[in-house]
Amino acid sequence: MPMTRWTMLTPVLCLALAAGCAVPAVAGDVAASEADKVTVTEQPLTLPWYTSVPRYKEDPRTPGAIWAQRGTEQRDGYRTFNSVVLENRYLRITVLPEAGGAVARVIHKPSGDDFFFMEGRAKDWVPFWESGIKVSFPWREHSVKMKGQEASWRTIEHEDGAVTLTMWMEFSRHTDPWEGAMFGAFSNMLLSQSITLRPGENLFGISYRVTNPSAYRQGRRIWTDAFLPRFHTVEEGVVHGPDEPPDGKMQTQWIFPAAYVADHRGLNVRRLTDDDLDIANRPHDHNSIFALDTAVGFVGAYYPGVRVNRLRLGDPSVAPGTKLYWQREGGYNPDALSAHMYNFLELWGGSDHIMEGIENWIEPGHTWSFTHHYTMVTGIGPADYANEDAVVHFDNEGGRLEVAVPRL
Repeated sequence: MPMTRWTMLTPVLCLALAAGCAVPAVAGDVAASEADKVTVTEQPLTLPWYTSVPRYKEDPRTPGAIWAQRGTEQRDGYRTFNSVVLENRYLRITVLPEAGGAVARVIHKPSGDDFFFMEGRAKDWVPFWESGIKVSFPWREHSVKMKGQEASWRTIEHEDGAVTLTMWMEFSRHTDPWEGAMFGAFSNMLLSQSITLRPGENLFGISYRVTNPSAYRQGRRIWTDAFLPRFHTVEEGVVHGPDEPPDGKMQTQWIFPAAYVADHRGLNVRRLTDDDLDIANRPHDHNSIFALDTAVGFVGAYYPGVRVNRLRLGDPSVAPGTKLYWQREGGYNPDALSAHMYNFLELWGGSDHIMEGIENWIEPGHTWSFTHHYTMVTGIGPADYANEDAVVHFDNEGGRLEVAVPRL
């Protein structure tokens, strides 16, 4: 839906909140109750493991050299990861430091539903990871590997009861010929990811920091990819992996406050229309849409049958990148191992308006960082306004506000 709806509604909603909707906040100096306490555990996570013959075996200079050669993908037993689990009353977050710091799974405990899509497997070809949330760096799209890109990590306990899982990665060891090509993983820059969960909050934050240790400035292109479920219905619940999609018309809706959009490389600049966001009826096999003028800090998807908003919150003045990706309706093929799976929608966020942009740099010895928050709220209509304190839907027919509070 075009940006004008959110632009017009935001002042009205803010006034309404100030006048009649008290939004509780969590006081930083109040110790967490036992029920709200954030816990940290380590647990094994075993997944089916798939391997392939990469394209660089034929030609190291091939663009996209670490894609699989078609027909070489095969099941190769199982792989067990050590996962770190952060948990409070509302969320259970499973993270894989040894798989590039990927968020493997998030359970919304009040409903029992998964926040994100789960592929249910691990593999050694691009895209390496299609579950939860992953970071893409130093190549801006799908570059962090499942194998050979481990992160060091530790947890930090804060005085207010919050816990942060901080992970660090370096990339200078990736010096094979194909590592400097498309989807390559070589860089002398450093990356950290910090995932924070607080007591009594139905949201969590991920902060990304890039450090440039060199004597020359470098581009800061870093993107993240969150895999939202394509289907969440009363009858089927959340559809994962290669499971059969539910029958009937596609209901899921994008929440995408933008006025102007473009395709990859900034091509086909146009004013956003409802047709751009029609998940069910866009005719293209692969749909990628970049926002060029995101002015408000929320984006996500709405699931009408279950009245659920899955949202990412952030500051577009710091990290303006917002991209949507999905396959055309009817493209379901459970046996296509090397192709994108069908049952998810990708919500990308990043440092620049488009992935190919070179508009921002990190100076020698400097760092740059941004934070995304995620929340899943139930029982209201599609978000017309959202921040870390409130998610609001304005019911035009009933003339009333519906409010959900991430900080409970």
